[in-house]
Amino acid sequence: MPPGRAVELVLFDFGGTLFHPAPAERLLAAATRSLGLSFPADRLERLGEAYAAAGIPGGPVPPIPAELQDAYDVRDLGQAEHRIAWVGMLSRAEIPADIRVPDPGALADAVYDQTLDPRQWVPYADAAPTLSTLAARGIATGLISNIGFDLREILYAHDFGALADTATLSLEVGVMKPDPRIFSAALRRFGADPGATVMVGDTAESDGGASALGMTTLILPLTPPGSVHGLARVLELVDGLEA
Repeated sequence: MPPGRAVELVLFDFGGTLFHPAPAERLLAAATRSLGLSFPADRLERLGEAYAAAGIPGGPVPPIPAELQDAYDVRDLGQAEHRIAWVGMLSRAEIPADIRVPDPGALADAVYDQTLDPRQWVPYADAAPTLSTLAARGIATGLISNIGFDLREILYAHDFGALADTATLSLEVGVMKPDPRIFSAALRRFGADPGATVMVGDTAESDGGASALGMTTLILPLTPPGSVHGLARVLELVDGLEA
């Protein structure tokens, strides 16, 4: 985007950009309760570490095992695909030998189910203030996400309903970032010019695809849930582009 041009729209990724799944220990506490299991805090912490290392949707992604690569590649094109890929990842968790889990497969399913619960997602501390500041300046905001389930309930539950109303989701569009078609679909919702649009995400591999359409792209790497994620840089970027 040439300097001095007004920014009309800022698009945000969801997981790792505006929200992060709850800490793994919290997910494991809820998952084990749902199965009628009870573990002391130190064992829940270790279980959480094991499942986080295996891969939790929306969190850091470990290397994908060869036998799951095909499923992982289409994970965000439908609910069934999403469950197959992520339960497959979670099923590879290395449960500590001294922690007895009667049915590891059932626990993997239960952990996955927790990631569908709006209560198990945490907005970054600076997400709402950044969106409010952009709105006050008359700049439209939207959400674009590679996701295999409808995340709108999460947005509504945390008072991000304005994004829910214009969300562009891969499972609905039928393509995933970095495919230019999903970015084009998001732009059409707003009638926005890509040259006057900023894309904010957490991975260059997927979110960087916006640059192919001429959108200015900002990548903010994953940070812990509830932290200040550095979204003030969005406002700095907008200021710089409009200067």
